[in-house]
Parts: sequence; C-alpha cells; structure tokens
Amino acid sequence: MFGDMDSNEKRSISTIAQQVVRPGTQDDVLNMFVQDVAQCVGAQWRCEHEVSLGLRSKHFKSLLNDGVKQVPPDHVGVVHIWYETCEGIEIEELRRGKHIENISAYDASQTTVLGVFLHAVNYYPFEDNYEWAETVQDFGCVPGLMGLFPRQALMLAFDSTPEVEGATHWGQDKAAKYTR
Repeated sequence: MFGDMDSNEKRSISTIAQQVVRPGTQDDVLNMFVQDVAQCVGAQWRCEHEVSLGLRSKHFKSLLNDGVKQVPPDHVGVVHIWYETCEGIEIEELRRGKHIENISAYDASQTTVLGVFLHAVNYYPFEDNYEWAETVQDFGCVPGLMGLFPRQALMLAFDSTPEVEGATHWGQDKAAKYTR
C-alpha cells in the first residue's frame, strides 16, 4: 500500500490472483506462484475505544519473567525483548507508560540479570525502498547500563545508523504528523 499511509496503523491487504501457476502436482501446496494480479486492495483501520486501546497496549512483564529465567545463575545477562510498534502512536504511548510502571517495579534482585532492553521497531515501506526505526527502552538494575555497550544498543543498526537520544520513533512520527 502506498499513498497517504500511516506506518503506525494496522493494515489489511488482499490480492486476488488472475492466474496461479502450480509446477508439479495439484496436491503441492508449497510451489504456488501468482502469474498475474486481477485485483489488489488495501485498507487501513483502527479502533479507538478505551477498552481496545487498553488491551492492545499490553506490557511485556511476562516475557521479561520468561527471559530472566533463561539467564543461568552463574552468568550475568541482559534480557532483550523485541517487538513491532504497528498498533498506532496512541497505543505506543500507553504501552510505554505501562512498561515504566510495571517493568520498573520488577524485582530482579535474586537473579544475575543486569537489566532489560525493550527494542520497539517499526517498518516504513516506500515505493522503491524501506526504512526501520528502533527505540530502545532500558530498565537497568545497574546505573548507566546502556553506556556499557561500546558501539550501540540498537539491534537493527549498521555503522552509519544515526541514534537520536531522548526521543521515541513514535514521538517523532507524531511530531511529523503535526508539521505536515
């Protein structure tokens, strides 16, 4: 989908094939190829009801707990949780508040875990290219945990990836919406 699309919102895309080619037998489900496209439609949707917003902005305390259990007691570790931010800007703002409230209160004192990094990622498709944005939220038991990483804390980074301190990518998207 292209045009005035908001990468922070849910999308549904449907493609109806004009012709499907199946090399091999008709029972083969893996080798199906679309030869021509008859129709392709896309829709962007959202529900802003308070209950829906609350349910979609879940925090990851249970995932954190699972990650903490995976760190051997004789080794120190950092738990990384990677998730996509495709629910919308308002959801991510709510989710961030829940992370701060719930994960900050998580008691890891009986473990060897130094902290948790939440890697929030969004994909921005363009007609002939794409971009990623990643926001890392750190909840450290050790002061300055993020600074212990010599290069960068971004999972999707390359050498030339710029880092923006003190801002979330959904906050940047929200600011960009209002300047258009």
